[in-house]
Parts: sequence; structure tokens; C-alpha cells
Amino acid sequence: DSLFFSNPLTQLNMARGAAVKKSERPSSFSVDFHIPVNDQVLKNDNLDEFTQFLQQNIKFKGKRNNIKGVYDVVRSGANVTVKTINGSSISKKYIKFLVKKFLNKNDMRELFRIVSSKKDTYELRYFRIDQAEEESE
Repeated sequence: DSLFFSNPLTQLNMARGAAVKKSERPSSFSVDFHIPVNDQVLKNDNLDEFTQFLQQNIKFKGKRNNIKGVYDVVRSGANVTVKTINGSSISKKYIKFLVKKFLNKNDMRELFRIVSSKKDTYELRYFRIDQAEEESE
């Protein structure tokens, strides 16, 4: 029996007996709020509200508020981390989408942008106002 693979390199590797590796997603993603917290734009109440927002709005199998035993949302200091449990996965883009949704809800989207600082971490930074003014002139 010959297996059909659309990628010729995969066919070649399978013929050689090499294992095909899947790219693994990190098991947790975190959002770092240290810049707005240090400037006292966001307070601890806002971070608690954000963790509640994530717990209520992360969808699993198409349903909200369905993350018990699948995802764990933990706040430690100015970081909020979403950990996966039991080998489930969540995309980093989905976390970014939820952060933007939270910022829009609280009218802070014009102040901050979400930047990927590491492979598994997002960070909130201020928009550069001086750069935007130079472009508009």
C-alpha cells in the first residue's frame, strides 16, 4: 500500500522511515499588563475583571463559559495566563482577539496596542503618538 501525501518532501521522509513532526503549540499563553499597571492606568480591579472576562468569553466547542477542566485562567501580579489542561489547544490569535475585545469594551483600545513580546506572551504597549502625528502632516 502506498500512502498519498500532497507534499513530496513528506513522501520522501516517510519513504526513509523518518517521523513527521507536528509543530507543537505552547501549553499556556500570557498577557503582560506591567506597563499600564505601573503607570496606574489599569488597576487590580481591571485585571480581575479581565480574568473574569476571559473565563466567561473563551469558547470551547462553540460555547462560552465552558472552560472548566479544559483551560485555566490565572492572574499573578500584572500577568494573566491561560493554561491548557488535558492536551487541549488554544490559538494565540484568539487570546489577542479577546484582549482587543476587552479593551474595546472598556474604551481603552485607542490607548494600547497588543504586541507579541515572546512566543507565548503578549504585552500591552502605548501607541506612539509622536509617530502618528508625523505621518498625518
